[in-house]
Amino acid sequence: MDDTDHHDPYGFGDDAELGAPLAPPIHRAAYPCVHCGYELAGMTVGGACPECGQTIGVVATTQTSALAAWALGLGITSLAGLFMCGFLALAGPLAMFLAKRAARDAKLGLAPPSSLGMAKGGWWCGLIATVLFVGMIAIYVVLIVFRRFW
Repeated sequence: MDDTDHHDPYGFGDDAELGAPLAPPIHRAAYPCVHCGYELAGMTVGGACPECGQTIGVVATTQTSALAAWALGLGITSLAGLFMCGFLALAGPLAMFLAKRAARDAKLGLAPPSSLGMAKGGWWCGLIATVLFVGMIAIYVVLIVFRRFW
């Protein structure tokens, strides 16, 4: 497999590595035009709205993806559950998985960009809970194995 035969999930291509300018982003989610309300899915940022002719800008939204919300919720649950009932920390890996999916969707434009922060928070909470849980299990195993030497 040579260097030109790789898959680029973000669509930047080999030109991005050479410093060539990237194409303007495309609205992949259904965002309305801020001037007339026309749905801009598939329209290029910087282009003109087909309905009113105004320039299409980057959409700032307070919406978030359900995956990011679930990732953050599970990450917090796994952290809190670690200290209440250790087995709730098993939600940590699931939080990390959902967070990666939500972050990928946000980067690809399939989910609102505002959900990226929630996804990162869920990933970190899940990682911390998972590492602490594995550490606790390791300590218990060491204590059980070496119990007879005390």
